[in-house]
Amino acid sequence: MLTAAKQSATWGKTMQPNNINRGAVADSENMHYLCHMSYSKLYYHIVFVVKNRLNVIDEEHEQSLFVYIMGLCEKKSAKLYRINAAGNHIHMLVALPTTICVADFVRDLKRSTSLMIKSEHLFAGFESWAREYFVKTVSEETFDTVFNYIKRQKEHHRLVTFEDEYASELDAEYRKRFSLEFFS
Repeated sequence: MLTAAKQSATWGKTMQPNNINRGAVADSENMHYLCHMSYSKLYYHIVFVVKNRLNVIDEEHEQSLFVYIMGLCEKKSAKLYRINAAGNHIHMLVALPTTICVADFVRDLKRSTSLMIKSEHLFAGFESWAREYFVKTVSEETFDTVFNYIKRQKEHHRLVTFEDEYASELDAEYRKRFSLEFFS
C-alpha cells in the first residue's frame, strides 16, 4: 500500500491528465485516483408544447414561468443556459448532471410547471402540457447555434410554424407513428 506522500509523488509523475493522454498507465495502487474523476458535459435541447397546441403562453407572463423553471433547474443541480417560448411551446438548453435521467427531468418539470401555471392562473386557457416532448443532445460545436436559435424563437416562428419545424426534425417513420401524440 502506498503512503499518502508516495501516492502524491506517483500522481505527480505519472497520473497527471497530460501524462495520461500520452499513454501513462494506472496501476492498481493508484487507480482510485482515476475512479474519482467523474466529468460530464451533457447538453440537451428540450422542447415541450401546450396540449392541443393552444397559443396561451403570452409574453406578459412568460417571465414568471421562466423564473420558476430556473428555480426547478437549480433544485435539480441542472444548469439552464437558455429558455424561450413562442406561444404554444417552450425551448430550453440545459445541462443535466449524470444522476438525472432526461425523461424524469422533463416529467417533473412539466408536472411542476403545470401545477404552478394553474394555481397562479398564469396563462388563460392552459390545461396542461402535451404528453410527448422533444429532446436532442447538443455538442459543444453546436452549442452557440442552439443557444442563439432558442434566443430568437419569437422571430423564428413568425416565419416557420412549430408543426413544420418539428416535423422536419423527425425521420419519416417516427413522424408517422408519433407526431400526432406530440401535438395532442
